[in-house]
Amino acid sequence: MNKNIKNLLSAAAVSLSLLGMASCTGDLDVEPIDPNMNTQVNPTALFNKCYANLAMSGNSTGDDQCDIDGLDGGTAGFIRQLWNSNEMTTDEAICHWSDAGIREFCYNTYDDSHPMLNGLFARLTTGISYCNQYINECGDKDATKTAEVRFLRALEYYFLMDAFGNVPFATTLEKPVRYTRAEMYAWLEKELLEIEPQMSEAKSKTSSDAGYYRADKAAVWMLLPRLYLNAEVYTGTLFELSGEESTAELVSGYLGTGRQKIDMNYVARHRGKKTKSNMQISGILKNEAKKLLRGTIDFVHGCVGAKGDEKEDVLLVGDNMVNQTIPLILCAEEDVEGNHGASIGKLDENMLFYVATRGIPPEEAQRLLTLAKIEAINSQIPSEEVRGAVDTYLKEQCI
Repeated sequence: MNKNIKNLLSAAAVSLSLLGMASCTGDLDVEPIDPNMNTQVNPTALFNKCYANLAMSGNSTGDDQCDIDGLDGGTAGFIRQLWNSNEMTTDEAICHWSDAGIREFCYNTYDDSHPMLNGLFARLTTGISYCNQYINECGDKDATKTAEVRFLRALEYYFLMDAFGNVPFATTLEKPVRYTRAEMYAWLEKELLEIEPQMSEAKSKTSSDAGYYRADKAAVWMLLPRLYLNAEVYTGTLFELSGEESTAELVSGYLGTGRQKIDMNYVARHRGKKTKSNMQISGILKNEAKKLLRGTIDFVHGCVGAKGDEKEDVLLVGDNMVNQTIPLILCAEEDVEGNHGASIGKLDENMLFYVATRGIPPEEAQRLLTLAKIEAINSQIPSEEVRGAVDTYLKEQCI
């Protein structure tokens, strides 16, 4: 008898399973069971939640009331886990609490299963989702509030990139894509520069002032320098010369046209003895293009016999471009050699005259001489595929 009942139950379960598989379309498009439940977005509540995500781990008290499913509130608070991950992993703090993850932080034996790192990651990505929802659903209601939420999203992306490197990126509630640190850096800089004029004016506030907690232009001024100060790490343009007699060579070229803005930051850090670095940068600026190059040769104490060279060659075509170069040599060791130089000029007048005598119009002569400069740079690229892509780009730009 029991055997038959068991068989009947099994058959019924299979039947129900097949029915469920055959009729899944629209199953999730349902109304709330509770008729009093409001599913409409409350702009003010969502705006406040975007801020609260940085200070709270839930909508109620108690570590068991975390607003991220599956996490404990004690391991999912932003401020707490930001401090833990940045301080307990150094000699600035030592803690002997028995909380899961503390010992691993103090001894630097943590891995991707670490509960506090998982909590930090989840808190930041959850906050980004809150901000994306506000921007996409309520972004047209108040320009200043929208700018603030965009700042909060940028702040969370900054800490996410700083802690984890390559990160999931999205500006909507759709599936994110993978962004490298360099891509994240470029997006953050652009986003912060765009929202800064839309933020409220910076001013001193007290806790009794309305909107005391809200970000203003000063918050943008705080985050941008933090981004720039570590740019060589985020953009991958830091050369660490640690081994004795290790070498690094950089050959870089650029073309700025129209109103393009080019920002480059290269750092060669010499740690090992008799190390060598050589940075050769060549470029062309046309129209109203702007360029900033920061080249740093850093001689760390102990790099005896190290040598670093940096040289830039810039061709200016026109009168309205902006060219800035900031070379820097940092020296904490005596027995080293550092050199930097820049050559800045326009097209040679004698060459332009010579070409003109051959019946070539001035504008065409200028284009041909500029193209020759670009091709000289392009010829140094080892990849034939990349050289071809550059040639295609130049043709598209009518250069």
